[in-house]
Amino acid sequence: MPDNTIPELPADATPEQKDAHWFRHVYQGDRMPQLTVRAVVMGGFLGMLMSAANLYTTLQIGWAFGIAITACVLSFVIWNTVRLAARGKVSQMSILENACMASCASAAGYATGSTIATMFGALVLLEPIPEGKTTADMYTWDITPPWVVVVFTLCTGLMGVFLAIPMKRQMINHERLPFPTGTAAAETLRSLYSESADAIKKAYILVAGLASGLIIGFLRAPDDVVEKVGLLRNTLGKIPFLRIPGELEIHAADRLYPGGRHPAGFAFEPSALLIAAGMIVGMRISASLLIASLLLYVGVGPYLAKQDAAVLERPAMAVLDAVRAADKADAMTTGDFTDPAHPDRSSIVAWLQADAQRLADAAADAAAAFNLDTAVVRKAALNAATGAINDFAAGHDDPPGGYTDEALASIEKGVAKALGGAASTAAALDAADLPGRLAADRAKADALAKGLPDDRAAAAALDAFNQAKFKPNFTWSWAGETLVIHRWSLWGGTAVMVFSSLTAVALQWKTIARAFTGVRAPAATAPGDTPIEAQLAKIEVPGSWMIVGMLPITIAMVWLQVQAFGVTWYAGLIAVAMSFVLSLVASRATGETDTTPIGAMGKVMQLLFAALAPRNLAANLASAGIAANSASSSADLLTDLKTGYLLGANPRRQFLAQFTGVFFGTVAIVPIWYLMVPTRAKLEEFALPATQAWAGVARVLTKGISELPPSAVTALFIGSAVGIALPVLERLLPAKARRFMPSATGLGLAWVMPFQNAFSFFVGAVLALLWFRAHKKSSENYNIPLASGLIAGESLMLAGLAIAATLVGLLA
Repeated sequence: MPDNTIPELPADATPEQKDAHWFRHVYQGDRMPQLTVRAVVMGGFLGMLMSAANLYTTLQIGWAFGIAITACVLSFVIWNTVRLAARGKVSQMSILENACMASCASAAGYATGSTIATMFGALVLLEPIPEGKTTADMYTWDITPPWVVVVFTLCTGLMGVFLAIPMKRQMINHERLPFPTGTAAAETLRSLYSESADAIKKAYILVAGLASGLIIGFLRAPDDVVEKVGLLRNTLGKIPFLRIPGELEIHAADRLYPGGRHPAGFAFEPSALLIAAGMIVGMRISASLLIASLLLYVGVGPYLAKQDAAVLERPAMAVLDAVRAADKADAMTTGDFTDPAHPDRSSIVAWLQADAQRLADAAADAAAAFNLDTAVVRKAALNAATGAINDFAAGHDDPPGGYTDEALASIEKGVAKALGGAASTAAALDAADLPGRLAADRAKADALAKGLPDDRAAAAALDAFNQAKFKPNFTWSWAGETLVIHRWSLWGGTAVMVFSSLTAVALQWKTIARAFTGVRAPAATAPGDTPIEAQLAKIEVPGSWMIVGMLPITIAMVWLQVQAFGVTWYAGLIAVAMSFVLSLVASRATGETDTTPIGAMGKVMQLLFAALAPRNLAANLASAGIAANSASSSADLLTDLKTGYLLGANPRRQFLAQFTGVFFGTVAIVPIWYLMVPTRAKLEEFALPATQAWAGVARVLTKGISELPPSAVTALFIGSAVGIALPVLERLLPAKARRFMPSATGLGLAWVMPFQNAFSFFVGAVLALLWFRAHKKSSENYNIPLASGLIAGESLMLAGLAIAATLVGLLA
């Protein structure tokens, strides 16, 4: 919401001119309260509450929601309620106090719980089950002691805060990256505090967007949240026709894939938050996202899928078809029991167990026809069947009317489906290993024929196995007829983002140097004024704070890695150093697209530590956690600083608010983690999409980088080259041509997120463009307030629902 009284800067303004312009015309930090006790306490309280919500959502859907806007609205409402109750004896919280409050709340609620859910959750999943015990006997505080979680969460959160210091002046003051959530938060606060007629009208637009976002968020409530909250379940149960699905699958690309399978994520996500973010970031970034995502899903994806199918499809489908045929040949009916009118649960379980043995034999026979390891296929089949049968056995009481043939058929189909899915997956993976086993046998025989000792022969066999085995590109669900491709594509996409960010920094080396040293030549000032740079130095966070802060944090983090995760001291130092690089990448991605690629940054560290600490699962996950948590924290601080920059806040006071917020968040999230997830069995009740991904990558990479498919390694090199080339080309091209250049961050991020997210961004950008073409003036005035309201509304509702579900879960 630009102030028309502020003179515009020329397009070619220097960094010094931008700083002077902001200080003279925008800065308000000395004219009203900002960093106050009530702002910090309110922000800490809201952040502690929302840290629980984000922990829940990360465990259940793999996503953490930004809370700055939510905190702004809640704080404004709560404080005005307090003022009303006190009959005006309490002063209103200033707009800059509210901005400081949001900084504290974001640090407490966003930069803590997501990594606990992913990293420490993955450590729990990867812990071997002790002999004679079950997952219910595996307590999370035994696997990762509370002191480890406390020190890790606190230090990585603070690390991100300090690492953001040298990025602020480059990304916010100079490049003026949009940071959509930060911009939306500023618009929200301006509208809440404004009294001018024009601002009030924009506030009405924002409130309309807020209301729409609240409604959309309510109608899009995730099914698991609906099931947990009785009031929500009853309300939505009365209006099922108004429910908005989480996604609408698009099957246009299915025919490009073997067997007409559906690539997971090729859909439209009707999210007001994502669409509104596209309205703010604009067409350049959104189009880059869509084009790169389409290239992946309709070009590269089908090509690599055919390579996988040539090796995996025939044995996997043969096993699945054999299970289906055997299941169809002998279906369970009431006539299979002594009392046909009332089959009891124990009899049904016994029948299912016997049937599982028969179906597993059918799967093994089909696998044998392809020279596969029948024992592996049979074991996978029986394990899956046992799990499904146990779920049925532990279910509710028998229905009063007994089991009908239809009910029995449904139960049996569920067991057969689980068995067939596991058996076909096991067959596909064994088929991928088959060329390696044959090569290993030949290599071992050749080594022994040459008179080499047994250990040398075994080493030769292992090397031949790793060289010859087929490494699938994608994750296939043969029974579900889907495949997941973005777990492969994240390697190339991450390379684009990493190298484009590093190149952009190299091209802007003077700017990054200014963050530490400052420019000593003062800008021109009016008579009697203090030089602008001298005044800015009093309010900007000095680079020396980063050095002073990072020294003890680095020592603590290296010590923790050595003591708790078995990392060597030099590898621990590398992990901390790489956190700066990846925080830079994540912050730029957030600034351009409002999406922080936390998972992608973690994957870079996991890849690095596959070489630095091979076969060390804990080290692999700890390194990823350090990068992810520090990256999310630094990106979050910069988002808040963007809000403050637009409102004229004192950045040093905002920094102190966020610094304090990390302590609030740590105090809250650690006990909540152990209360919400006391055992591994409780953890496995969640969907865990992000946690399972971290655990899966750790399993692969601890065996060595060679476990990546060759195509992923190629994508890494191509992504690196693209990431370097785009910023260089953008620098060389004339100004008019630069706006047609694709965004490197958008291109890379498109290969990390599913297509449905990129598509929603693009839809938002198209709507904003059509609005601009149809009515330029209203678009310029109301696009950002409307989009800001939508972001605030949906994030507020989803956070509120997550909090409600968390509280219900804790009280259950």
